[in-house]
Amino acid sequence: MIGLLRDQFNPTVVSARQLAAEFGVRVLAEVPGQVDAPSPVFAPDSPQAAAMHHLVGVLRSRSGAEGADVTLITSPSGSPDARSIIALNLAVCAGAAGARVLLVISDPQRYETKPSTGGSALERRGRINFADRVVHTPWRGVALLRLPSSAGYDRWSTDRLHDVIREAADAFDLIVIDDGLSSTESVLLASPRFLDNVIMVVESGQTRRDELQEGLEALKRSRSKLAGAVLAA
Repeated sequence: MIGLLRDQFNPTVVSARQLAAEFGVRVLAEVPGQVDAPSPVFAPDSPQAAAMHHLVGVLRSRSGAEGADVTLITSPSGSPDARSIIALNLAVCAGAAGARVLLVISDPQRYETKPSTGGSALERRGRINFADRVVHTPWRGVALLRLPSSAGYDRWSTDRLHDVIREAADAFDLIVIDDGLSSTESVLLASPRFLDNVIMVVESGQTRRDELQEGLEALKRSRSKLAGAVLAA
């Protein structure tokens, strides 16, 4: 009874039970103490890494695609750091388990100039430019692709991102996209056809209930792709 009252009157999300009962979102993994971890990359034998390996298993059980599974890791507006830590460690743990992983992140420091009307169709669509940006990382099986920040998103950018996903489908087993709801609403969430999973990152005692509700409403047409949440304790 005390726990139910606490969940009801606390302005923040505090438990997996609350996420299920109030928001209809199941918790796929609980990550203990991830904010206090000494490094953004979890130690291989840590409880945090174990939670991420469990999440990798959940995604594998949901996989039905012939090519790469495309998973968007997102969060309400108040949890960008937690979201990026979860996305990074999902990629690292999946790579350690033998998957070929592409981690896609937004980079607010990178802005692009749209191509001119000249040049080949391939150049105009930017596919070569994007492919050249894929770089190797120190982690087994993980490659990294930086995208322009949300300030540079438009229909042209969306088409290029679709091209990247299609081209990467044969080269990778898992594509992890780290991005917030506000910056992807017009790009990823408005065009969810190439997404296989959406995972919401929620910080226990930090994520406000009203922010989470707004985030779930922002999913709109992507709600059917919502696999569940990661609860960072």
